[in-house]
Amino acid sequence: MFYSNSGDPEESFEYRFGDILRNKFPDYKVKYIQAKGGSMLNDLLVNGTKFDIFYSTIGNFEHSVLQNELQVDMTEMIKKHNIDLNRIEPTIVQALKQVQGGKIFALPVSTTNLVNYYNKDLFDKFGVPYPGDDMTWEQTLEVSKKMTRNEGGTQYYGLAASFVHLFRLNPLSIPSVDLVTQKPTINKDERWKTFLIRSLSTARRSLDTRATFKRRIRSPILTNS
Repeated sequence: MFYSNSGDPEESFEYRFGDILRNKFPDYKVKYIQAKGGSMLNDLLVNGTKFDIFYSTIGNFEHSVLQNELQVDMTEMIKKHNIDLNRIEPTIVQALKQVQGGKIFALPVSTTNLVNYYNKDLFDKFGVPYPGDDMTWEQTLEVSKKMTRNEGGTQYYGLAASFVHLFRLNPLSIPSVDLVTQKPTINKDERWKTFLIRSLSTARRSLDTRATFKRRIRSPILTNS
């Protein structure tokens, strides 16, 4: 029995997982519970409905799984069945182990990376060098400033990005909790201020870009997953 709080329809589950699993394991019955009215996670917990596999995003994992104590340490099971964790991107395994003291409560089915798309035509038009590999955030923002302008009735914003994804990416590697005091760091670590100012200003431009797309607004650099 599979469950996801994503609300993913049954057709999508069957296409992505169900049919493949049945072909791989013909002796098992594969069923899926869709999150909707009457079958949300809290509903299932209250009425005692059990499921074997819960799949969720890493952003919702702590809220949905840990908060309801649904986690199971799979470390011994991984060893027993000789699961090669080296096949998985190392940073993902590290992040999973950091959730609770080195235990592994989940394994990734898939993953996406945050990437920058840039419009070469706009960079050529304004005579600005293309963004390069291994750019720092400071360098990216400097390029963004050079590309931000209003010409011919068209507003150009140098960078448009998703604040939610930037926040989860945590590019400054700021710990959310002080390991000594076990208290949030957001009011004490000055890096949060720097990060939030940068991210929120970028997010504001992104929202402006989307809300007024029909008013000839363009963004040379798009950050997305």
